Amino acid sequence: SAFAILSHHLAKDANWTAHNVAIGADSGESVINVSRNSYSSSILPMLDNHRRFAPDCEYIGEERVKVTTLDETARLTNTDRGMLKIDTQGYEHFVIAGARRTLDRVFLIECELSLIPLYSGQYLIGDMITSCSAAGFRPVCFEREFSDSHTGYALQVNGLFCRA
Repeated sequence: SAFAILSHHLAKDANWTAHNVAIGADSGESVINVSRNSYSSSILPMLDNHRRFAPDCEYIGEERVKVTTLDETARLTNTDRGMLKIDTQGYEHFVIAGARRTLDRVFLIECELSLIPLYSGQYLIGDMITSCSAAGFRPVCFEREFSDSHTGYALQVNGLFCRA
């Protein structure tokens, strides 16, 4: 359903091509959990922590989705240099695992990093920094993304990683 909205907006710009797939570590199929607020939708199960901090994020449905890897989908040439923005609600490490060849053409990665578990099976900030470092990137900036409205504690930050 989100793809239909995206397609409508992209129809106005011939420079964009949309693919109705999820990006992961391997090709196949999966079920994406659809959130009431849409941007909390994830292949991973949501934890009670997340629902406690954002009550409007509860799952309201499921959709079957084709999964592919970035290595299979990206259309970068040997001379292209790109930025990779990953916003997959806890699924970031799966995206990176399926992008080993693509990452050779990437100079910046931006992704959400959780400081506490919000989705079952997600990597937390330390593991994501290690994963990006192993892929040849170093962290250069963090910005607060999602916080506990009662305490102000950061729950997620956006991280920017530059090719080392």
